[in-house]
Amino acid sequence: MQLTFNKFKQVVDKSSEKVFGKVAEALAASDNGALVSMYDDKLIVLDEEKEDFYLCDYIYENGILTMKNFELISLTENNDTYLEQVVEKYFDLDDDEPITLGEMMTGVNLKFKNNSRQIFNEAKDRKYRKIMESPRIRAIKKARQVRDLFVEDIKKLMEEDFMDKLQLKVDGDAKDAIPATLNRVKWNSPYPIFVNTEQGNPVNMIKIKDNANAMDAMTNLAAHLSDKWKSDAFRGKFEKMVKEILATESVELAKTAVLNFLDENKELFLLKKELFEELITKTTLMVGDGDSDTVVKIFESIIDSKSGRMMKRKFFKDNNLTEEKIAHINRLAEEDELPEAPEAPEEPSGEEEAPAESTTDLGTEEVNKIIDIFKKIVKQLESDSPEAEYVQGLISSLDSAKIKGIEDSKMKEIIDFLSSAKAPAKEEEGEEEDSEDDDDNEEEVDV
Repeated sequence: MQLTFNKFKQVVDKSSEKVFGKVAEALAASDNGALVSMYDDKLIVLDEEKEDFYLCDYIYENGILTMKNFELISLTENNDTYLEQVVEKYFDLDDDEPITLGEMMTGVNLKFKNNSRQIFNEAKDRKYRKIMESPRIRAIKKARQVRDLFVEDIKKLMEEDFMDKLQLKVDGDAKDAIPATLNRVKWNSPYPIFVNTEQGNPVNMIKIKDNANAMDAMTNLAAHLSDKWKSDAFRGKFEKMVKEILATESVELAKTAVLNFLDENKELFLLKKELFEELITKTTLMVGDGDSDTVVKIFESIIDSKSGRMMKRKFFKDNNLTEEKIAHINRLAEEDELPEAPEAPEEPSGEEEAPAESTTDLGTEEVNKIIDIFKKIVKQLESDSPEAEYVQGLISSLDSAKIKGIEDSKMKEIIDFLSSAKAPAKEEEGEEEDSEDDDDNEEEVDV
């Protein structure tokens, strides 16, 4: 698409304000894009890195922003006869779309001046304001800055065979997954780019390999559950729940608060009574709210209630668990005798072929490798800060993947977060060639 600077300025000035703020905020979360203007079904978006403008189609429905068909806008020098055309149109009363006085003044002002720099600066300023207004976006930006300190570790992880297959899964089967944040805008994307500004609940799940691995995963998880009281994120949610209980005289509201907490931490159902009581007691003492014995009794009472029993049964059913398996898990976890990782299957020979569906599944050891990177990142963040909470949320999603799988959209967000890591701005001499390769790779990263 080709426009003169003058025409481009007129187009931008007529931008629609409809849901402008939401779209601008979604683009502000990206590392390379900013909103310039919006119309009924079109956006003009700035590529901050190359200072190019793009026109694209968009749909914004039910909190989901979809962008597609990015077309580079080529700006040309102004036509010397532009002002004359504007004046002639202004005085033509028969013209269906007469030029306004404001548009005529624009023609005068822009006859000898190209104004794209002003438009560029306005888009940059708008993005900056959106970042400053949104604690969530600021947290994500800070988390990405710390992430870049571990670019070498991330590079090694991304070179793992299972990560290569997972990347293909995200780019292929999960391409329509809707992440909750826009990481980078891929200007030549062959398929639509989605971002969920309201954070809905996509249903597609990436599963772990099989029930044997699920048992390994849950045993490993149970072994570390007793230490959850040391987690800032876990204590924060626990403290919030206890305060809700203490602040109400309603039994139903207190029950709802506990059930909501259990729903977010279903892995607690893996612990036998003694270990469960110990965890609740330690956590209560750490947050310093309420009497630990009373809190333990409230928990046990609600777990034994009809709602609690139904939640526990559903958790067991969804993960093919029985009381015998739970007892076995607790016994191994208590003895700290975790089962060894299963041996890798032999290479298929002859006409036998490995099941295609197993190639992108996650195993416990593989999930832990991804978690280790995020743990390094979160250690560099201020405890209980919004950015630490964001990274801890990604860790929690990966922990849950060991039991019940992980949403494609969340896995897409995790992979995009890692794959867009970049080395610090200052490069040593002789590394320019590597830097250019990195830039090429970054352009291939979607949202």
